[in-house]
Amino acid sequence: MSFDRPTSGPPGLPPQAGGARFAAAESGAMPLEAVREVIRERDHLLMLHEALAEMERATSLERRLSVFVDAIRRIGFGRVVITLRDAEMNATSVVSAGLDAEEQRALQETPVPGQVWQRRMRLLERFRMSNSFYLDGCDPWVVEEFGGSLPSNMPASENSDWSPQDILLVPLRDAAGQIVATLLLDDPADRARPSLTRVRTVELFGQQVATLLERASLVELAQHRAGRLQKLHEVGAMITRSLDEKTILATLARQVEGLMSLSAVAIFVLDEDGSLAPRVYRRRGRDDAPQRVPAVMATLAGAAAASGGPISEHGRLAVPAVLGTSVVAVAVVESPSGHAMGAGDAELLLTIGTQAAVAVSNARLYAESQRQRRQTEALADVTRAVSESLRLDTVLDLILRHATALLRTDGATISMLAGEELEIIAGVGAGEQIVG
Repeated sequence: MSFDRPTSGPPGLPPQAGGARFAAAESGAMPLEAVREVIRERDHLLMLHEALAEMERATSLERRLSVFVDAIRRIGFGRVVITLRDAEMNATSVVSAGLDAEEQRALQETPVPGQVWQRRMRLLERFRMSNSFYLDGCDPWVVEEFGGSLPSNMPASENSDWSPQDILLVPLRDAAGQIVATLLLDDPADRARPSLTRVRTVELFGQQVATLLERASLVELAQHRAGRLQKLHEVGAMITRSLDEKTILATLARQVEGLMSLSAVAIFVLDEDGSLAPRVYRRRGRDDAPQRVPAVMATLAGAAAASGGPISEHGRLAVPAVLGTSVVAVAVVESPSGHAMGAGDAELLLTIGTQAAVAVSNARLYAESQRQRRQTEALADVTRAVSESLRLDTVLDLILRHATALLRTDGATISMLAGEELEIIAGVGAGEQIVG
């Protein structure tokens, strides 16, 4: 941009004030370079203010960051790179200005690990300039740490203490002081080290961007939680549609698999004798035989059932489905990456597990009521047959068929005492072969 004499003065002064400042400078009351510096600062602030308004109008975070780096570039830096970072300082996104396609690809494909940046940030204090760090390219430590960075395309200046290896590093922090992004600038247009005024101007704008990033993060978190709540509602509705325990458990496994990125999920159920048995096993999106559940998942399920709480180990997470104080079932999930699952995943599974425990309990109560109803009807049927029929074979056959249905057996027999021995006089199913 041009630094020619403007027609108006700095913000807050009337138009004639600019001319007065120049007149004062020409008369020797104020250095001309100082006036030019004030005007440059004003122009930079106006430009950044316009960029902020444009960022607010942008429809995506990437577009907003592009506006930001372009604006920083226009105030006098040839190359600008902003890198969004997670809590471990690992790069999550990179937006740049002034780089060619090959340089951009190199930055995105080979990011410096977060642990390296954590170490660097602890050793930067001697390079501090305001809240930023000006890294002298001639310093041995800077050469060792940043020597592999993208080389500058600008030649060195003979009349400046700036070198093409110098870097201005501006950390962008959220309200809690955590670094959410790093801003790297080089190739200054004037081939000079940036003044403190220019650094503070960049920091001022950078803080606005950090606020934008924090707000975007909160919006994303809120949307993510809203999506999960909606999904939990849908999962609960799917699970409670059936009163069949087997169907409920199969639906639970599929829904958990749809909510999380998993390589395997297994559902264990506590039998009446207190033993834990696998009922559903899905691996890589397909049903597998429950008997093929790995021993390590069964062991983890047993530990979760005993403790009554989530247990995570080696990329696996076991969460009990608890109703009141009783463990009804245990869900064990496995991460495809092998990375440990967080508290959010355990909380999600606990919520789903509670819904599943209620559904399973209702299914069992319904099954028990159906069993009692069938038993009552069977007894009434047998009583009626005994009182109405004189044919022993018909009565015995009716009794046996009801018995096998109620007890879910493959066969049954009836024996009568003949002297000192029992003689099998009737049988159905497997018992029919031994009549007599």
